[in-house]
This record gives sequence, structure tokens and C-alpha cells, in this order.
Amino acid sequence: AAQGGAVQPLVGVVTTSSGAIELFDADSLVPYNLANPIQAVRFLSADGSVISRTDGTGPRAGSVRIERAAAPDEDISIMFQGVVPGLDGLATSDADGLLFKVGAADALTRIEVGDQVYVSTAAGDCGVALTVSSVTTDGALVGSPPPAACSPRTLFSVRAASARHYVVSGATTGYLGRVGAGAGDLGQPFVYAYLSGGMPTAVLSFTMDADDPGALPGSAYVFHTAFTALATSIPANPSTQVCTTTLPGTVIWANPALATGASAPRAYIAYPSANGVLELDLGTVTAASTSIAPCYR
Repeated sequence: AAQGGAVQPLVGVVTTSSGAIELFDADSLVPYNLANPIQAVRFLSADGSVISRTDGTGPRAGSVRIERAAAPDEDISIMFQGVVPGLDGLATSDADGLLFKVGAADALTRIEVGDQVYVSTAAGDCGVALTVSSVTTDGALVGSPPPAACSPRTLFSVRAASARHYVVSGATTGYLGRVGAGAGDLGQPFVYAYLSGGMPTAVLSFTMDADDPGALPGSAYVFHTAFTALATSIPANPSTQVCTTTLPGTVIWANPALATGASAPRAYIAYPSANGVLELDLGTVTAASTSIAPCYR
């Protein structure tokens, strides 16, 4: 079955005593969300002011989606050369040489070769960017030492500057990942699965096109995900099916393509109390749809 523009490999079907048919993700055991509650994507400068977007840049129009279930109610930021969460204001000293130590294992995995390290002294930011040449089990190695003006160094931060130079994060969820830029068939996809109890629930996805000429470090594409869900529920309406339904029955799945060449599978739901069987075309299920499936006695 298709949901949110994607094919769902395993669809669960359950009938209810009210006569409704509920569809759910049988892989993750979560209800589908057909709402896609994404507000307009804004392009903001580092100070929060709105910037005019250039056509064909940033998140591709129509590609930003929330699928499968409801995501947290939060602002999502796709920041150009942003400071990587967990890698801001970390302690360092001249004794570390070319190494900038990172203690947290999860933060260490977020560093990529090509990123830039910004060093501070007690007086403030040195205004010097050092390029990460390699990542070790202890931290980031840079290719050259900080200049004398950055001694004694006290703190450092890491900005995304590799091929994946956008940092994606949620105001509530935190770090979601990184993505690069592309265009056309080479647009860069981003997918993040929210987890609940170790199982994926809502899925955030979008495709990034080329960098905007107006993008500066710290500028970001921002949108809001609203905590709403539109369940996949199809009423078995007695006025159209001519079947009175009060109790659910067994669901049987069949693929008519094997015999008839049809393009979508059917589900057959038995309603013993109505002495009928409801035939449902899973390929035509859409948000807020009304069932016109035939009912057999």
C-alpha cells in the first residue's frame, strides 16, 4: 500500500465494533499519520532575520515531510555551517597540541574531516578556523597549530564544513544529523526516524538542493512540526455498503494481480454479525477517505 508517497511493505488492518477499518504500520506497530503537519520553510540569517531564498536552493519544495506517525511539536533547523551540537565550548589547552579532545562518544561521531575548529582564549574568540584533518578516538586532529595569538587556548567549538555542511537539529529533540547540498537528480536526501521504545515511529525526510548564494555560517532553514496526526481510518458505511456492521471479524489479504492483473492488493474483512464480507482496495486509501468498497453477503 502507498502512504505519504512511499510504499509501505507491511500494512496492518484491524476492524472495530463501530464498523471502522483502521490501518497501521505492521512493521513498527504504530498508526499511520497522513497529516504531514509541516509549516512553511523560512530562510533565516544568523541573527534571526528573514532572508529571501533563491529558487532551486535549500530544502526542495514539497520534499519536507513527516510520515508514519506524529512528530514532536518543535522547530527544526537546517543550519549552514552551523556549530555541531555537543561540540560547542569544549575545554582545551596548549598542551594538547594539534588534538582537540572530545570526551563524549556520541559527540565525537558527529565530527567529519573538513570541519573547522574555532579556538578561544580567556579574552574571547581568536577568529581563526583550523581544518580537521582526521578524527581519532580522542578527538579531532587539525593540520596546523593555532597561531600564537590563540595562546593560551581555553575553549573550542566545531562548525560543520565538510561536504555535509548543514546541521539538522530540533529545538526539543536535539541533534538529528547532517546533510550536504545537491541539485536535480543529485539532490541530497535526509531521513531521520524518531524512536519510541527502540522502534521507529515518525519519520522526517527532505531533499537538499544547491547552497543559496546568500548563505553565511549560522544562517538556517527553519520550519515547525506540529504535533498532529490524521489516522488512516475508513468507515464501513451501511448506507453505501448495504451491510449493517456491529462486530469485527477476520481480515484476509489477497493479491488479485496474480489472477486479474490488478495493480493493488485487496483486504477482505468478514463481518459475521452482518453476514457480509467487505472488500477493500488498499491502493486507494487516502487521508479522510470514505469507503466505497463493495460488500458481499
